[in-house]
Amino acid sequence: MDSVAIIAALIAEGPLCMLCIIEKSGLTPEAASAAVRTIERVLKVHREPGFCQGCRLSRFVLYSDRPFPSRSPAHHRPPQ
Repeated sequence: MDSVAIIAALIAEGPLCMLCIIEKSGLTPEAASAAVRTIERVLKVHREPGFCQGCRLSRFVLYSDRPFPSRSPAHHRPPQ
């Protein structure tokens, strides 16, 4: 599968930190960053502090636009 498609699918699911994106995609940091830059040409990619759905830590996360509740998904706390 294409690295851009992999990253797009990951960030469409919800906010992930770059470390989780790299781990889940199996890409190098450079390849993952290049894929994000390619995606940003087509989709709005948000980068902001929030809770990563992968590692469940408060980090700088990336996610793409999709229908969410009124608050951005990066601000939703993980289940306790």
